Amino acid sequence: AALARLPLVAQAAVIAREDSPGHKQLVGYVVPEAADSATEALIDTAALRRSLSQSLPDYMVPAAIVVLQALPLTPNGKLDRKALPAPDFTPRSIRAPRTPQEEILAALFAEILHLPQVGIDDNFFDLGGHSLLATKLISRARSALNVELAIRTLFEAPTVEQLAHRLSAAPAARKPLRPMRREQHPDATQGALTA
Repeated sequence: AALARLPLVAQAAVIAREDSPGHKQLVGYVVPEAADSATEALIDTAALRRSLSQSLPDYMVPAAIVVLQALPLTPNGKLDRKALPAPDFTPRSIRAPRTPQEEILAALFAEILHLPQVGIDDNFFDLGGHSLLATKLISRARSALNVELAIRTLFEAPTVEQLAHRLSAAPAARKPLRPMRREQHPDATQGALTA
């Protein structure tokens, strides 16, 4: 419904796709008001996603939006989900990493997004990333680069180049928490004395 209310969109559908095992994501499909190649070119799918992110929580924003001339229908007139094409998450331009940090981040982006490679200008969210994958990416980046990054940082700097630039201002990663044995706990002896 939110997608159908956006300018230039005549019809819309959103489905959960699992094109890779265990990698389920929302994909939106839109039909422009005047379904011809000129109107299809006018629809900026990244702008549609940004508009949706202003009114919907992150997990409800489609990972990709595909522009179609018409929604495929079954003989009964219902949406034919099986006939909807898979989104193309191919990176637009592959500009190679220039620093070791960019190299590590590009490898992490590609691994988490299940892509063969990612350029330093490619936007994590335009390539199918969403908030759950963002959490995974930040966790892996903390371990690999020994820096403390907030999830918000990825939303503000969603490309490899932008995120690598933020690393210089990021503090060192905190040591992982480990449970203390009872005899190491400072209150353990006091508790034993008072008991």
